[in-house]
Amino acid sequence: MNIVFGVIWSDPRRNISLGGSERSTPIPLYEYNAQPCIEIRRFCVVANEGPFSQCVPIQIYRGQGALKQGLLVEDHGVIYTGRAGSKPPDLFLGEHVMTKCAVRVEPDGDEVLDYASRINYGKTYNFDHGIKMASIGLVTPEHLGLLSKNWKEAMGWRA
Repeated sequence: MNIVFGVIWSDPRRNISLGGSERSTPIPLYEYNAQPCIEIRRFCVVANEGPFSQCVPIQIYRGQGALKQGLLVEDHGVIYTGRAGSKPPDLFLGEHVMTKCAVRVEPDGDEVLDYASRINYGKTYNFDHGIKMASIGLVTPEHLGLLSKNWKEAMGWRA
């Protein structure tokens, strides 16, 4: 099952003056001279491996989509929530170099992915199946093949 979900995420190394992704809440941690960023991060399951799933992150990059400096644009693609027949959001001027086809998510409830949401197929995280998470929706059946193909290409696998 290729679920899109959100989890509470903290990153103690982030420089909060640069800004996080959406809904960041910095919390001072004075004794360590650090200010971690606590936020909801979104992920999409790309493979299930026994008691854990391999997932790729979904980020908005401060509303810049895949235009953020330093990204491997070719590893990114649009991911969006919408009902059957809905179209993906327009690319930002300059994102035309993205080669991955957009993937649609059928939402579970009212949560929608930001129009700048980009899925980073080149970065994989492992999550145990027992983690607390909030479901956002499921990748639609017609886009499951694209999701798998995009991920395998970014990871250097031959499809």
